[in-house]
Amino acid sequence: SELIISGGGDRLVKVWNSTATEVISEFEHQSSITHALSLTGKRIASTCMANYKIIVSKDDSGDRIHTLEGHSGWITCLSDLPHEKLTLLASGSKDRSIRVWDVTAGSTVMVLDEHKYPINCMAVLSDGRLISGSGHWLSPGEIKVWQKPALISDSTTAEPAVNGDAQDA
Repeated sequence: SELIISGGGDRLVKVWNSTATEVISEFEHQSSITHALSLTGKRIASTCMANYKIIVSKDDSGDRIHTLEGHSGWITCLSDLPHEKLTLLASGSKDRSIRVWDVTAGSTVMVLDEHKYPINCMAVLSDGRLISGSGHWLSPGEIKVWQKPALISDSTTAEPAVNGDAQDA
């Protein structure tokens, strides 16, 4: 069944039933929750303001599965990436990079680092490409559309981090 994930200033990630009338489980972070996302395989990815890490937890108990580390700035967005065999997560950061993670292995699959400004938002297009926006109040900003790399579409195991191909939109 569908779940709703929430998080906020109370430091709690809450897992709700599909009508948001009942909390199924909840667990605590060390500071305010900035992002919480339901992933394939009964897992949750969440971030908090205290560090630059992503916590991957079981959605029913909150038990930690992995701590994903690699960003050097606040994580500003998360996106579940569709894949036939892997559970993939993209994270955007103030460090101007997007990291693609293999959530099952707890490792970085690739680093997309062609943005000039901090990443503000991401979305997955219907064909599987990732679109990302970056900028700050003094910049014109930029949008990039990332082609679905062969590493993600054809591989069943994670390879060392590599740079992806981008197109300016």
